[in-house]
Amino acid sequence: MVGSQWEKFKQSNVARIFLAYAVVAFGLMQVFDYLLPIIEAPLWVAQTLTLLLFLGFPISLLVGWVTQRSIVSTENEALGSEPSYAQNLSRQKLILIGLGSSALFGFLGLILMPYLLDQASFGMNTAQNSNGTQNASFKSLRYQINLGNTSRRIWGSKTDITISPDGDSLVYAQFNRPRQSLFVKDMTSFEEPRVLTQLSMNNQSGYPQFSDDGQWIYYHEDLGIKRIRLEGGTPQDVVLSSASPSGFAVQDQKIIYHNPNSSSLEVLDISSGVTSSIGGVTDKGVHNHTWPSLIPNSEFLLATRGTRGSYLNSSIDAINLQTGEVKQVIPVGFKGSYSNSGHIIFARGESLWAQPFDVGKLETTGDAVPIIFDAEIYEAYGNVGYALSRSGRLVYVSGILAGDAVGTEKPVFVNRLGVERAIEVDTANYAAPKISPNGQMLATTVFSGAGEADIWVYDLEAKTMGRRSFDLSSQRAIWSKDNSRLIFVCDNPTVCSVASNGTDRPTEMFSGEGYVWISDVSDDGQLIVTSGQPRDVYVVDNNSETERLLTSLNLGEGVNEFATLSPNEKWIAYASDETGDFEIYVRPYPNIEMGKWQVSRNGGRFPMWNDKIDELLWWELDSAEVSSAKMLFIESPDSPTEIRIANPEVLFSGEAYMANGWPPVDYNSINEEFVFIKNTSLDADEVIGNMTHLSVIENWFAELINFAPAE
Repeated sequence: MVGSQWEKFKQSNVARIFLAYAVVAFGLMQVFDYLLPIIEAPLWVAQTLTLLLFLGFPISLLVGWVTQRSIVSTENEALGSEPSYAQNLSRQKLILIGLGSSALFGFLGLILMPYLLDQASFGMNTAQNSNGTQNASFKSLRYQINLGNTSRRIWGSKTDITISPDGDSLVYAQFNRPRQSLFVKDMTSFEEPRVLTQLSMNNQSGYPQFSDDGQWIYYHEDLGIKRIRLEGGTPQDVVLSSASPSGFAVQDQKIIYHNPNSSSLEVLDISSGVTSSIGGVTDKGVHNHTWPSLIPNSEFLLATRGTRGSYLNSSIDAINLQTGEVKQVIPVGFKGSYSNSGHIIFARGESLWAQPFDVGKLETTGDAVPIIFDAEIYEAYGNVGYALSRSGRLVYVSGILAGDAVGTEKPVFVNRLGVERAIEVDTANYAAPKISPNGQMLATTVFSGAGEADIWVYDLEAKTMGRRSFDLSSQRAIWSKDNSRLIFVCDNPTVCSVASNGTDRPTEMFSGEGYVWISDVSDDGQLIVTSGQPRDVYVVDNNSETERLLTSLNLGEGVNEFATLSPNEKWIAYASDETGDFEIYVRPYPNIEMGKWQVSRNGGRFPMWNDKIDELLWWELDSAEVSSAKMLFIESPDSPTEIRIANPEVLFSGEAYMANGWPPVDYNSINEEFVFIKNTSLDADEVIGNMTHLSVIENWFAELINFAPAE
């Protein structure tokens, strides 16, 4: 009985339609899976086609049941007069057919589930990566932003960037020594970027970051941290000193930063001004971490174990803000931050990586995968040029690090009329030129890579070039009065000395605090240096048998820098921004309280004395003008010496020259010539090549989930 009923069912329209529809539906699913990703069809197309398949199956069965006719055979013609098979079905059989249809319906739904429930899975083709795991080829929307020529830091970075939490505002830096400017770009409009503020141009300043509410931009300046509102205004001091330029984390009214003096992370309550160490810190160096980054909605932060110059084998740790407990989460990497996609983003080698991370367990849940290969990464400083919003908009600086130009620079002599005289040297990446007192040799810094530099000397008569330092970390040399020695920064803030003819090895003289610039040396060996935060002028007694200490000249408020002694060493000239703009001032030396005169009128930096006459010269970078002013010293036995200063005279425009190194210019009184650094190649291709491009990836979280899935 059962067998005859099964035979009748196999010959019915219902069975034929059941089998035919299953075969056709399966074939169509294979076509959808292959064809739709190729034509980049949107998800709704797959969803619509899948829905039609679902609806079509029960409808086709119903049509087959309704149109079923009696089954007639030669063996039993009597069956032709019986009611049709479909019409003769009992309720039980109809239920069995319905259950079978539902099972097939569920099977189809299981196969097509990714189309319906997982938008990120749709349209993905997979390929094996070098680690043997499968990476999705899913790609988010990508485009580039051209910032123009933002110049470079001396170690090669084109700009610093940060993006607001909502992704609508981008802040970036434009470098123009001796200042850098922070610009704000509205990512939602075509308006031109606006200048937010200006700050010092050195490797300790910049690195902006948004507050968690997006209302403030925090940034380093020298050894302090400042902040300014997004809409602009006057910058506010947050951390006055002892903040290493290796990142910070901001949460409400608290800022977490690395203190190089205590070798630990410290927490400043901005509202109360109280500074405290993270819990558990008892000995110096327990939390010698940098680049702190808070994990949202937790008591932990991520930080890199290491400081500048020591990131080669650094790890990324999770630190409990309350107890100070440290747990390693990434064994090799630096500058880690948590992404709302559930990943830790970090740098390793020359790539940006992502690794799935469980915040609750503080454990990684999948393999680390390289995801960005063309972002600026400077491992020596642990710096990576990228920013990520909470909504998944990624912005990063495209390209590899390079020198301050492209190795097409030369030092050139320029007379007082602005006429150039070439120096027969090969093109390279030069900075901080300095003429020897006898006018026969030129010392200069030559950069050979990202941050790698040494001191070289060019003999102007023999036309030969010789290297004087070999540690790849020496810069800004000056000459002793007798031309016999070079004094330079050998491993900032350490100062060294070496024979100018190369007959001995560099010897250490002293170490300062923070960055050090040596600007002059007296006949008796006293060094005049610029250092500290804010920058100030100090004297170092090089003849002391005991420890050499920096003694401040206390020149006044603001930044005071690049002081130089007059030929008779009775006067000292320096640049100061005590009025808001940098101007050139002169005071008696060493009794600086005996008088003060302003020499420049419209700005000035890098004062230089003319040894032949009583004259000061300077270069104002904002206007690019090279100026001079003659001075008359009136001595009287009954009163202090009086200075009468002539009106400053603009000699020529220095716009064609580069501000590489501090000071970036020198004056040779013997030949009455300046020496500058000039980029000798400015063709169209190089101008385009020097442009700074930011790469933007929208909805990056979806891409991350597919490229670095959790196990």
